[in-house]
Amino acid sequence: PRELDDIVLQSLAMEPRDRQETALALAADLATWQSRARLIEKTREIARQRAARAQRTFAVVEKEQTQLDQMRARLVELQTDPRGDDTERLRRAVHQQEKIRLQEDQIEAHLALAVRQLRLALDVGQPEPRDRLVAVLKSRCLRAERTRDVGAMAYYAHLLRQLDDPDETITRWLARGAAFSIHTRPDMQVVVQRIIERKRRLEPGPTLGQGHTPLTLPDVPVGSGLATLTHQKVSLRVPFIVTRDRPVELEPEWPTRTHDGFVPVPGGRFLYGGDPLTDTGAARSARIGPYHIAIHPITCGEYAEWLEALAPTPDQRAARIPIMGRDGLPLWGPHGQARLGPYDPRRPVSGVTLADAHAYAQWRSKRDGVRYRLPTSAEWEKAARGVDGRAWPWGDHYEPDFCRAERPALHPIGRFPHDQSPYGVCDLVTGVIEWTLTAARDDPGACYVRGGCSALDLHHQPCTARLTRDPREPSPFIGFRLVIAAR
Repeated sequence: PRELDDIVLQSLAMEPRDRQETALALAADLATWQSRARLIEKTREIARQRAARAQRTFAVVEKEQTQLDQMRARLVELQTDPRGDDTERLRRAVHQQEKIRLQEDQIEAHLALAVRQLRLALDVGQPEPRDRLVAVLKSRCLRAERTRDVGAMAYYAHLLRQLDDPDETITRWLARGAAFSIHTRPDMQVVVQRIIERKRRLEPGPTLGQGHTPLTLPDVPVGSGLATLTHQKVSLRVPFIVTRDRPVELEPEWPTRTHDGFVPVPGGRFLYGGDPLTDTGAARSARIGPYHIAIHPITCGEYAEWLEALAPTPDQRAARIPIMGRDGLPLWGPHGQARLGPYDPRRPVSGVTLADAHAYAQWRSKRDGVRYRLPTSAEWEKAARGVDGRAWPWGDHYEPDFCRAERPALHPIGRFPHDQSPYGVCDLVTGVIEWTLTAARDDPGACYVRGGCSALDLHHQPCTARLTRDPREPSPFIGFRLVIAAR
């Protein structure tokens, strides 16, 4: 060791004045070095033990992760198996979800322990575990980015920066995003913005680039973004997600026609599902084609126009009048007004069956010369959430001021301006629950209804929950909106 060499060389110096003053001084220097060497070796041994414990903990985590994957696969089997009693299958699925949650908590706890052990090993000068620790922290940082957990992203980025090298490899990795390009009809104006959270809402923030199509940007930050295309006063919103080191290539189909009261939704992938009551708890990627969807649900006034058109056929008109439910009481009569308030033509229509909604769409198709229909469950969800898997139309957080009044009631459309999706679709949580075309997976005789209603207490997350309903049974809280499929 260099320190020992220095002590020995000093004792052998040619000049007496350069040597230790006495043999006792030499012995003291040697004893001091020996004590320090023992302490260093003991400290290194402790570091090696900590690193070894961390490696064993990582092995446990890998085993637990394999078990977690098996649990999730089993949950999918339970949810998709049509055999057996529905109630028993649901009970087993809920029990399996609880096991998954506990397993996830256990993995997180073991990971935190392993990271702490490796950091302690690094703190005492043990460099060997650094690469493993950096890899673990990067994986956690990427997971936080995927779930848009801002607090976790900042925490793991802080830990990673503490491990950076003189070349700032980690700092450059944290700053890196991905290349972005958008191609559609040539020479269309495009503005690319980053989506940021402001006052509990996800909204367009800084402009990352602008110009005319085709547009290419060399590096766009990780996270959600929005490209807005404009041509002759017509706009198309194209939300997108940036994952680190994965280039984003958008090729939206420009709508051939515009329709008053409708907004275009580009085709492509989006994050679908994630309802804790019916899914594995994680959203999954799905792809659907382009379509237009109504900005608002069909209102009482719009529905009344159809009833007026049915006046020459009184029996048909009477069969299509909104009712409270099985009792057949008119929704717009005294009983309905006592429950929901006075008739308002701007209020979303409700109290209709799925067949009523289909019949209205057919009548309006003939009137307008446009082929209308109801949305599928996936079309409704993409229109409500965009592509980034947000929990609410406005963002990731429930905010009562955005979707609730002082008392539960049905309100005119547009009453809650924050209840608006990335595409500009409104009244998804605050209008009425809406019929869809999609048959329920566990009950072919029922169909999914989507969304929320301001007249009901919230017992689910409206943008992810897929409730089921007998299409023959109207409800004072269920209505519908229309879509126009791309030709």
